[in-house]
Amino acid sequence: MFCQSALQFIRSSVHFLIALSLLGAMPSHLTETSSGNNRSSALRPVFASLKSYSPTAQKARAKRSVPGTARWFTFKGPDGDFTLSFPGRPGPEQQADQGAITIVRAFGLTTIGGNHYSVNFNDIGGNPSARENNEWAKNTEELLADADRKAGSRVVQIHRLEKNVIETELLESDPATGAQINYLRRSILRRARVYTLACGSIVNGEAVDKPICLKFFASLRFTKTSPVSVK
Repeated sequence: MFCQSALQFIRSSVHFLIALSLLGAMPSHLTETSSGNNRSSALRPVFASLKSYSPTAQKARAKRSVPGTARWFTFKGPDGDFTLSFPGRPGPEQQADQGAITIVRAFGLTTIGGNHYSVNFNDIGGNPSARENNEWAKNTEELLADADRKAGSRVVQIHRLEKNVIETELLESDPATGAQINYLRRSILRRARVYTLACGSIVNGEAVDKPICLKFFASLRFTKTSPVSVK
């Protein structure tokens, strides 16, 4: 059965407040690239959006797929900068939160079986072609893992797939019930925009279906169109 208590727990603002306090307390030198550019602006939307990364953070109104649907739906980003395939038509997942420069927009889908798929994104500002806006700083994995642990999640594994792509497997625990929620997250920095994909089960104790999540992640395609900022 779906873990309703975990849903309520993760929906709270605890992650959001911890994430912001973590970022505010970080020395600026910890977020510099090899070229010396400060990366706090790039990491801000990542930490500030922690509350929406988890599949358990989806709202009660999150769209559910129709059982028996075999064909995946190709979702086109509202700015036309990417496409992503879902096992059904996704819908808006949350109220818009303010990011570093623009609002954080999120879309997601929960299947009848309890798998949740989502994408959220926002802009960090600066030159879209600049190196620091197209690759993560060297210690970003460490900073993300530290923020996740302090937010109450267990980091099963974290690794960099490309200069601008970091994948994390997380296990979230509800201290009130002991419910365990397992999911994968990909954080992508491209042309001064941060994209976050999350995939996992909202069923208590069920292991993340990695093959299906990797299929979801692999379906992401970027267009040549530069994203249009929405403030």
